[in-house]
Amino acid sequence: MKLSKILGILGLIAMGIACKANAANVSYTGAFSSDYEAPLFTFTLNSASNISLRTWSYAGGTNANGQPIGSGGFDPILVLFDSNGDFFGQYDNGRDFADSGTGLKLDTEAEITGLDAGEYFIAIMQYGNAAPSHKDDAFATTNFSLAIFGDENTQCSLFVDKGGNCRDGHWAFDIVTADIPGTVPEPATLALFSLGLLGIASSRRQKIG
Repeated sequence: MKLSKILGILGLIAMGIACKANAANVSYTGAFSSDYEAPLFTFTLNSASNISLRTWSYAGGTNANGQPIGSGGFDPILVLFDSNGDFFGQYDNGRDFADSGTGLKLDTEAEITGLDAGEYFIAIMQYGNAAPSHKDDAFATTNFSLAIFGDENTQCSLFVDKGGNCRDGHWAFDIVTADIPGTVPEPATLALFSLGLLGIASSRRQKIG
């Protein structure tokens, strides 16, 4: 095969892989032991991006990592903070998928457009708690059972939805189409990889000649 054809093929391969390197899906899973928890996670956008946030643990489903998520989790809320740690937005409900047991649609889905490049922070919490104006400040917590039902609702222990249904502490959410370092090869690495292949092809051509 002529070197020019090899160059063309390798160029197309590198371009195809580089396109994939510009986007990544990240899945988080875990479980609360307390209804007051609000763990904070960090992600980075290498360029201006649109992202989708999706939770799976209330009604269940398959996350962006291909992992099946069971239903039965608490009513989740996602909170986004910008690169300065300032409150950006709070996202609740939005997914048009009902839990088979309760019939409620309490998983979260949100489309966020026009985010600048930079570091961001995201938290997950149970419905009934409230986010602060800055990520380093304390989240406002409430006894959801007491606030909504007027009692401790002891039959449900810690987790209960607005319909009075007992839930558990597991959670799962995705950040989709975010350009996050480390999840895929960077374009510079791909370019070096392609140059290495070209060197091998050139060497083989010289030996054959």
